Amino acid sequence: MNNTHSAIIITDDLKIFVDGIPDTCDHDDKGDPILWSASGKTIHWHTYQQWAHLPSRERHRLICDYHDEIEDPVVGSCVSCSKCKKPFSPPMF
Repeated sequence: MNNTHSAIIITDDLKIFVDGIPDTCDHDDKGDPILWSASGKTIHWHTYQQWAHLPSRERHRLICDYHDEIEDPVVGSCVSCSKCKKPFSPPMF
């Protein structure tokens, strides 16, 4: 499992990307699914409020059907840690 993360630090004068920062979380696979569409849109459980109250599997099916209908299909996914919200792609569990 990847036990590091990266961060972007932005100040008035600088933009710095730092990689390899050690994680302090004991990660799990109980977080939220995160999806990506062909156009690059990131889709979280709350992206479509009308389906946010539904169980994850049903919500996933509706999102995929909708994105197929608008010709912007879901092309990728990952899962986040329920404690720190770090996404893992592909799922590492």
